[in-house]
Order: sequence, then C-alpha cells, then structure tokens
Amino acid sequence: MDAIARLMTRAVSAGVIEPRERPQHFARGLHELLQKRGMAVYFSSVGASHVDLAQAVRETPPDTAVIFIQYAPAWFGVLPLIVAVLRWRLAGRWVVLCRTRAPFDRPKQRLAYEVLRRLVGVELVGTESLEEALGSWPPERLPPAHRLAAGWRAERGPAPLAEILDLLRCPRCRAALAMEGPELVCSEGHRHPVVDGIPVLLPERVDLELDRHAAEHPAGDAYDAASHPGWHELGFHKRDLVARLLRRAPVPRASIDVGCGDWGLHHGIAGSIGRDLAVAGDISLDLVRHARGASTAPGRIHYLVFSAEALPFREGVFDLTYCSEVLEHLSRPEEALAEMRRTSDAGRAILTIPNEAVTGKLEKDHVQTFGYEAFQALVRRYLAVRRTLGVYLFVEQDIDALPRTLWGRLRMALYLRAGRFFPARSVNVIVDGRFRS
Repeated sequence: MDAIARLMTRAVSAGVIEPRERPQHFARGLHELLQKRGMAVYFSSVGASHVDLAQAVRETPPDTAVIFIQYAPAWFGVLPLIVAVLRWRLAGRWVVLCRTRAPFDRPKQRLAYEVLRRLVGVELVGTESLEEALGSWPPERLPPAHRLAAGWRAERGPAPLAEILDLLRCPRCRAALAMEGPELVCSEGHRHPVVDGIPVLLPERVDLELDRHAAEHPAGDAYDAASHPGWHELGFHKRDLVARLLRRAPVPRASIDVGCGDWGLHHGIAGSIGRDLAVAGDISLDLVRHARGASTAPGRIHYLVFSAEALPFREGVFDLTYCSEVLEHLSRPEEALAEMRRTSDAGRAILTIPNEAVTGKLEKDHVQTFGYEAFQALVRRYLAVRRTLGVYLFVEQDIDALPRTLWGRLRMALYLRAGRFFPARSVNVIVDGRFRS
C-alpha cells in the first residue's frame, strides 16, 4: 500500500500550501495527485508575512484533516510559520512539512527548522519530485483517524452523467430522461442540452435574462479579503457554523446544494458531501462552470444547471438539502421550498437568507426582502425547525472597517459570536430543520 493509500485510511480532506513568491511544481503536482486519488483538497499560495499566514489558517476549510506545507529556508517568515503550524495543530489538523534540500544560511533558520520538525506530524525531505518525497513517508507516521474517513467513497476523474441518469427528471413534465447524442430527452420530446459535460435542465417558464445576470455577477467575483475583510470574515464564520451543524449528525447519504453560485457548500465543507451522491447546481452556466473548476473534490460532485423552482430530480432523492442566499432572489420562494421538500426523503435542510429587515437591501436583484419573522413563517410551512442561528449581530454597519484595528477585531469577534444567539438582529439567519412529510 503506497503513502497516499495509507493516508486515505485515516484522512480524506487536505490542504496544500505553497509559498506565493516561489511557486513550486511539487505543490501543484501534489494537489493534483491527491484529488485524482479521491481526496477533497484545497490549494493556497501564501505570502511569507504573519498576516498572510494568519489568513491562510483562517481560510482553512473546517473539515481539513491534513495540511501539506512546501518549505525551504527563507521561504516563509520564521516566527509566523511556527505560529501558523501551532494554530493548525491546536485546531486538530495534522501537518506535513515537505522540505527541499536547500541549505540553511543562518543558525536562526536551522533553529526554526528544528522547532518546526517537532511541531509537525511528519517531515518529507526531497520535494524535487513527488515520488521521492512520498517514498520517504514513514509508514507508521499517520494522522489520527478523521470522522469522515470511514464513510468516504473515493472516486477518480469527473463524475459521469450515467451515474445519476435514473434520478433525473424533465423539469417541464417530470418524465424520465435519456441520452440522445449531446442532449437529454424525455418521453414528451423535451430536449435539454449538455454543455461541457454539464446538463442544462431548465423549465420553459424561466426568464432570467441570463446574459445580463452573468455580466453583473461574473463567476469568481466574490468579496476579496483585501477590499472586504469584514464581509470575508463573516463568510468564514457562517461557513464554520454550518460545518458545526453538520457534525451533529451522520455524514449525509445524498446531498444537494440548491443555488451553489461560483463556489458552493461542497467547496468549503467536505462533511456536506453525500456518501453516495452529491449534487450542486445553479441557474447560471458560468457560475456552475466556475464552481466545478474550483471544486475541492471534483470526482465526487455532479454539477448541473437548474432552477430552484423546478428541481430536475425524482421524489425522495436527498437526505441533506442546502440552500444559501437564494430564496431572496426568487419571485416564488414557496415553489422552491416545495420542490426541495418533494426531492427530499423527509431529509434535513439548512437554509440561509440575508436579514434585510435589519441591514436594508443589500443587492438590487433581491426580489424578496426577508426579515427574521417573515423567513420563519415561510420555512415553518415546509420544515420542522430544530434551531435558528444568526451570523453577526448587526450593531456596527461598517463591517469592513472593523478588522483594520485591534479593537475593531475584538468587537467583530464579539458580534460574530453574539449573532448566533440573536438571529432576529443578525445579518444572516440560518435555519436547520427537517422537511415535513
């Protein structure tokens, strides 16, 4: 059994870190290899400063079990890297130091290296080639078993459409679909194209001015950390809250992300990926393409274009449905919730919306303006709600200004934690429940 096969008996999610100023073929090759073997892997190019490494730690997806760091003397700041490794270890991540054979120029570098060696789980030397580095992996040095490893079904390559064909239904008449050349066709003669391997399954009545939408919301145009540090942190906090909710139950059998946008739930939370089936989709082909290209586990997730108001699946497929920041875009959100219930086997649902009764309208494309009470009234018609959480207590409106000072960061940390207990005054509302039969 080789090193990666041994690793996958204990961990199925990993991060690969390379120095931004010295990009390495080794790190990118390792990222590609781990994904091909079936792991969920994120890749990050990191600067050498304390701020850069602290940001890398914060961005680490919550289910990441192993961190691989490409290392050589002077590639990272000495103390910042030690602090980052300590933070990863304290968060339960196992760290692999992948060291080149570059010499140490100063005693300080040698000392830092000796400290790092004692902090990491294993050191691999000779990262000029993957074969040499992985061949030096001590077989007895493996990470602790992660909760996802037992139920993870490894895949290689892109997930083929044939695997889910019997689950698909025509969004216009709900008849079964079959492949005819480059299209999916139902018994009523409705034809749906498959573009670049992505089925486009939209009902006739959808009229969304998709070209305008794509121009105004280009794929990958998310808030960046430099321009919007507060909203960036708010997004990480929301991600981590959802990850904690998912850890309270077994790994889902079949999951769907309704309105995945250009990243999606499965990108950031490996524990959301269904053991047997994982689906992500959006109304925009450009966004779905980007989500597929950015996927941490491309061999495990099926990407489709669909409307939330006409999900192209038969009844009772999913036991986890996630829908985040979507319902406010729909003129008929109750139809979307009815569709999610139809395609769920009385399964779990995690739904989120922006609380615009508190913040005011955040985007002009928001058709609905939800507040806490209105959202609760809507979802309780379809869900037995177990818990409702908030993400950020809306006390100070200039969220991006807070992380720029120490006192601001402390206040932001307080508001993020307080929002959980005061969802009616929070920027985002998260509802966790089960669909009613």
